[in-house]
Amino acid sequence: MTGRDRSGVRQIVLVLILTIVAGLAMGCGMTTSSNPETAAPNEDQAPTIDPQDLVQSVVGIRASGCSLVHSLGSGVAIASNQVATAAHTVAGAKLIEVGVDKAGNNTDGLQWLVGSIVAFDKDNDLAIIEIEPSPNLVFRPLATRVTLQPGFLGTWDPDRGLTVVDVEISRRLQVTIEDIYIDEIMVRPAIEIKGTVTRGDSGGPIFTRDGQIAGIVYASSRHRDTAAFATRASEVVPLQATAGQSDQKGRCH
Repeated sequence: MTGRDRSGVRQIVLVLILTIVAGLAMGCGMTTSSNPETAAPNEDQAPTIDPQDLVQSVVGIRASGCSLVHSLGSGVAIASNQVATAAHTVAGAKLIEVGVDKAGNNTDGLQWLVGSIVAFDKDNDLAIIEIEPSPNLVFRPLATRVTLQPGFLGTWDPDRGLTVVDVEISRRLQVTIEDIYIDEIMVRPAIEIKGTVTRGDSGGPIFTRDGQIAGIVYASSRHRDTAAFATRASEVVPLQATAGQSDQKGRCH
Protein backbone atom coordinates (compact mmCIF):
# COMPACT_ATOMS: atom_id res chain seq x y z
CA MET A 1 0.00 0.00 0.00
CA THR A 2 1.39 3.38 -0.99
CA GLY A 3 1.67 6.37 1.33
CA ARG A 4 -1.20 8.01 -0.58
CA ASP A 5 -3.41 4.91 -0.01
CA ARG A 6 -2.62 4.84 3.70
CA SER A 7 -3.46 8.54 3.97
CA GLY A 8 -6.82 7.93 2.26
CA VAL A 9 -7.70 5.12 4.67
CA ARG A 10 -6.85 7.29 7.68
CA GLN A 11 -9.13 10.03 6.37
CA ILE A 12 -12.04 7.61 5.90
CA VAL A 13 -11.59 6.20 9.43
CA LEU A 14 -11.44 9.70 10.87
CA VAL A 15 -14.67 10.68 9.11
CA LEU A 16 -16.43 7.56 10.45
CA ILE A 17 -15.29 8.30 14.02
CA LEU A 18 -16.45 11.91 13.86
CA THR A 19 -19.81 10.78 12.46
CA ILE A 20 -20.35 8.33 15.34
CA VAL A 21 -19.34 10.92 17.97
CA ALA A 22 -21.65 13.52 16.45
CA GLY A 23 -24.54 11.05 16.50
CA LEU A 24 -23.99 10.27 20.19
CA ALA A 25 -23.81 13.96 21.03
CA MET A 26 -27.11 14.60 19.26
CA GLY A 27 -28.73 11.73 21.22
CA CYS A 28 -27.60 13.15 24.57
CA GLY A 29 -28.85 16.57 23.62
CA MET A 30 -32.29 15.24 22.73
CA THR A 31 -32.55 13.37 26.03
CA THR A 32 -31.69 16.48 28.05
CA SER A 33 -33.96 18.88 26.23
CA SER A 34 -36.94 16.51 26.46
CA ASN A 35 -36.80 16.52 30.27
CA PRO A 36 -39.64 18.88 31.37
CA GLU A 37 -38.02 19.45 34.76
CA THR A 38 -34.92 21.01 33.23
CA ALA A 39 -36.53 22.76 30.30
CA ALA A 40 -36.51 26.55 30.30
CA PRO A 41 -39.83 28.27 31.07
CA ASN A 42 -41.90 28.94 27.98
CA GLU A 43 -45.32 30.25 27.03
CA ASP A 44 -46.97 27.03 28.19
CA GLN A 45 -45.70 27.79 31.71
CA ALA A 46 -47.46 31.16 31.97
CA PRO A 47 -49.64 31.53 35.08
CA THR A 48 -53.13 30.12 34.68
CA ILE A 49 -54.44 31.77 37.85
CA ASP A 50 -54.34 35.39 38.99
CA PRO A 51 -52.06 35.45 42.07
CA GLN A 52 -54.49 37.83 43.78
CA ASP A 53 -57.05 35.02 43.69
CA LEU A 54 -54.73 33.10 46.02
CA VAL A 55 -54.68 35.74 48.76
CA GLN A 56 -57.83 34.37 50.42
CA SER A 57 -56.07 31.03 50.87
CA VAL A 58 -53.16 32.56 52.82
CA VAL A 59 -53.39 33.22 56.58
CA GLY A 60 -51.35 34.85 59.31
CA ILE A 61 -50.22 32.87 62.35
CA ARG A 62 -49.67 34.24 65.87
CA ALA A 63 -48.54 31.86 68.60
CA SER A 64 -47.88 32.75 72.23
CA GLY A 65 -46.87 30.99 75.42
CA CYS A 66 -43.25 30.08 74.75
CA SER A 67 -41.72 33.55 75.12
CA LEU A 68 -42.63 37.12 75.98
CA VAL A 69 -43.41 37.93 72.35
CA HIS A 70 -45.60 36.33 69.73
CA SER A 71 -44.12 33.82 67.33
CA LEU A 72 -45.26 35.01 63.91
CA GLY A 73 -45.66 33.01 60.74
CA SER A 74 -47.80 32.27 57.73
CA GLY A 75 -50.06 29.43 56.71
CA VAL A 76 -52.48 28.17 54.06
CA ALA A 77 -56.00 26.78 54.06
CA ILE A 78 -56.16 23.06 53.20
CA ALA A 79 -59.81 22.56 54.24
CA SER A 80 -62.72 24.77 55.25
CA ASN A 81 -61.62 24.49 58.89
CA GLN A 82 -57.92 23.57 58.63
CA VAL A 83 -54.71 25.42 57.84
CA ALA A 84 -51.19 24.06 57.41
CA THR A 85 -48.14 25.88 58.72
CA ALA A 86 -44.58 25.25 59.95
CA ALA A 87 -44.41 23.23 63.17
CA HIS A 88 -41.60 25.34 64.62
CA THR A 89 -43.86 28.42 64.59
CA VAL A 90 -46.55 26.91 66.82
CA ALA A 91 -44.73 24.20 68.80
CA GLY A 92 -45.68 24.31 72.49
CA ALA A 93 -47.85 27.41 72.12
CA LYS A 94 -50.56 28.03 74.71
CA LEU A 95 -52.56 30.22 72.33
CA ILE A 96 -52.65 30.05 68.54
CA GLU A 97 -54.46 32.61 66.43
CA VAL A 98 -55.10 32.36 62.71
CA GLY A 99 -55.60 35.60 60.76
CA VAL A 100 -58.12 35.33 57.93
CA ASP A 101 -58.73 38.03 55.31
CA LYS A 102 -62.13 39.14 56.62
CA ALA A 103 -62.84 41.60 53.81
CA GLY A 104 -61.99 39.25 50.99
CA ASN A 105 -59.58 41.80 49.49
CA ASN A 106 -56.94 42.36 52.22
CA THR A 107 -57.93 46.03 52.63
CA ASP A 108 -59.81 45.84 55.93
CA GLY A 109 -57.45 43.88 58.15
CA LEU A 110 -57.69 40.29 59.38
CA GLN A 111 -60.19 38.38 61.42
CA TRP A 112 -58.26 36.50 64.12
CA LEU A 113 -59.65 33.08 64.98
CA VAL A 114 -58.46 30.89 67.84
CA GLY A 115 -56.99 27.64 66.56
CA SER A 116 -55.75 24.35 67.97
CA ILE A 117 -53.15 21.91 66.73
CA VAL A 118 -54.76 18.70 65.46
CA ALA A 119 -51.70 17.18 63.75
CA PHE A 120 -47.99 17.79 64.38
CA ASP A 121 -44.87 16.55 62.57
CA LYS A 122 -41.55 17.65 64.05
CA ASP A 123 -39.55 15.75 61.42
CA ASN A 124 -41.05 17.48 58.38
CA ASP A 125 -41.70 20.75 60.25
CA LEU A 126 -45.44 20.68 59.62
CA ALA A 127 -48.51 21.37 61.72
CA ILE A 128 -52.22 21.41 60.97
CA ILE A 129 -54.39 23.85 62.90
CA GLU A 130 -58.14 23.59 63.20
CA ILE A 131 -60.30 26.74 63.25
CA GLU A 132 -63.94 27.55 62.84
CA PRO A 133 -64.88 27.74 59.14
CA SER A 134 -64.72 31.21 57.60
CA PRO A 135 -66.66 32.25 54.48
CA ASN A 136 -63.67 34.35 53.38
CA LEU A 137 -61.20 31.45 53.51
CA VAL A 138 -60.65 29.54 50.26
CA PHE A 139 -58.82 26.24 50.61
CA ARG A 140 -56.59 24.87 47.87
CA PRO A 141 -55.73 21.30 46.81
CA LEU A 142 -52.41 19.72 47.74
CA ALA A 143 -50.19 18.87 44.77
CA THR A 144 -49.20 15.21 44.76
CA ARG A 145 -46.37 15.83 42.28
CA VAL A 146 -44.25 18.96 41.96
CA THR A 147 -42.76 20.03 38.65
CA LEU A 148 -40.06 22.65 38.23
CA GLN A 149 -41.83 25.80 37.07
CA PRO A 150 -42.63 29.39 37.99
CA GLY A 151 -44.95 29.58 40.99
CA PHE A 152 -46.11 31.85 43.80
CA LEU A 153 -45.27 32.38 47.49
CA GLY A 154 -48.01 33.41 49.88
CA THR A 155 -47.09 35.10 53.18
CA TRP A 156 -48.39 37.33 55.96
CA ASP A 157 -46.52 40.20 57.56
CA PRO A 158 -47.88 42.62 60.20
CA ASP A 159 -46.78 45.58 58.06
CA ARG A 160 -47.52 44.28 54.55
CA GLY A 161 -50.53 42.13 55.32
CA LEU A 162 -51.27 39.12 53.12
CA THR A 163 -49.23 39.00 49.92
CA VAL A 164 -48.64 36.61 47.02
CA VAL A 165 -45.45 37.08 44.97
CA ASP A 166 -43.71 35.33 42.08
CA VAL A 167 -41.08 32.67 42.79
CA GLU A 168 -39.41 29.89 40.84
CA ILE A 169 -39.67 26.25 41.91
CA SER A 170 -36.12 25.33 40.98
CA ARG A 171 -35.24 21.93 42.45
CA ARG A 172 -36.69 18.86 44.13
CA LEU A 173 -34.50 17.66 46.99
CA GLN A 174 -34.13 15.01 49.64
CA VAL A 175 -32.70 17.13 52.45
CA THR A 176 -30.76 15.55 55.29
CA ILE A 177 -31.68 17.77 58.21
CA GLU A 178 -32.31 17.81 61.96
CA ASP A 179 -35.83 17.91 63.32
CA ILE A 180 -37.12 21.19 64.76
CA TYR A 181 -35.68 20.32 68.22
CA ILE A 182 -32.26 19.33 66.86
CA ASP A 183 -32.77 15.90 68.45
CA GLU A 184 -32.64 13.61 65.44
CA ILE A 185 -31.45 13.62 61.84
CA MET A 186 -33.79 12.57 59.05
CA VAL A 187 -34.36 12.96 55.33
CA ARG A 188 -37.03 15.53 54.39
CA PRO A 189 -38.67 15.63 50.94
CA ALA A 190 -38.33 19.27 49.94
CA ILE A 191 -38.32 21.76 47.11
CA GLU A 192 -35.98 24.69 46.61
CA ILE A 193 -37.37 27.99 45.42
CA LYS A 194 -35.77 31.09 44.00
CA GLY A 195 -37.27 34.12 45.68
CA THR A 196 -36.95 36.32 48.76
CA VAL A 197 -38.05 34.74 52.04
CA THR A 198 -37.78 36.70 55.29
CA ARG A 199 -38.38 36.06 58.97
CA GLY A 200 -42.07 35.37 59.55
CA ASP A 201 -42.56 33.70 56.16
CA SER A 202 -42.21 30.23 57.68
CA GLY A 203 -45.34 28.21 57.02
CA GLY A 204 -46.15 30.19 53.90
CA PRO A 205 -47.43 28.17 50.93
CA ILE A 206 -45.71 27.67 47.60
CA PHE A 207 -48.39 27.57 44.90
CA THR A 208 -48.16 26.09 41.43
CA ARG A 209 -49.34 28.13 38.43
CA ASP A 210 -52.77 26.51 38.58
CA GLY A 211 -53.28 27.25 42.28
CA GLN A 212 -52.30 23.96 43.91
CA ILE A 213 -50.16 23.90 47.06
CA ALA A 214 -46.69 22.62 46.19
CA GLY A 215 -45.00 23.07 49.57
CA ILE A 216 -44.81 24.76 52.96
CA VAL A 217 -41.82 27.06 53.58
CA TYR A 218 -39.60 26.16 56.52
CA ALA A 219 -36.31 28.04 55.98
CA SER A 220 -34.32 30.42 53.83
CA SER A 221 -30.80 29.66 52.65
CA ARG A 222 -27.94 30.79 54.84
CA HIS A 223 -25.65 31.17 51.87
CA ARG A 224 -27.89 32.53 49.09
CA ASP A 225 -30.15 35.52 49.58
CA THR A 226 -32.69 34.43 46.98
CA ALA A 227 -33.02 30.75 47.88
CA ALA A 228 -35.42 29.11 50.31
CA PHE A 229 -36.76 25.66 51.11
CA ALA A 230 -40.20 24.14 51.57
CA THR A 231 -41.46 20.75 52.68
CA ARG A 232 -43.33 19.12 49.81
CA ALA A 233 -47.12 19.17 49.98
CA SER A 234 -47.13 15.39 49.55
CA GLU A 235 -46.02 15.20 53.20
CA VAL A 236 -49.08 17.18 54.30
CA VAL A 237 -51.46 14.59 52.84
CA PRO A 238 -50.73 11.74 55.33
CA LEU A 239 -50.47 14.23 58.19
CA GLN A 240 -53.92 15.63 57.40
CA ALA A 241 -55.30 12.10 57.44
CA THR A 242 -54.23 11.77 61.10
CA ALA A 243 -55.82 15.06 62.22
CA GLY A 244 -57.43 14.72 65.63
CA GLN A 245 -56.01 11.26 66.29
CA SER A 246 -53.22 12.45 68.60
CA ASP A 247 -52.87 15.12 71.26
CA GLN A 248 -49.23 15.75 70.31
CA LYS A 249 -48.73 19.51 70.01
CA GLY A 250 -44.98 19.74 70.40
CA ARG A 251 -42.98 21.55 73.04
CA CYS A 252 -41.38 24.96 73.13
CA HIS A 253 -37.94 25.15 71.57
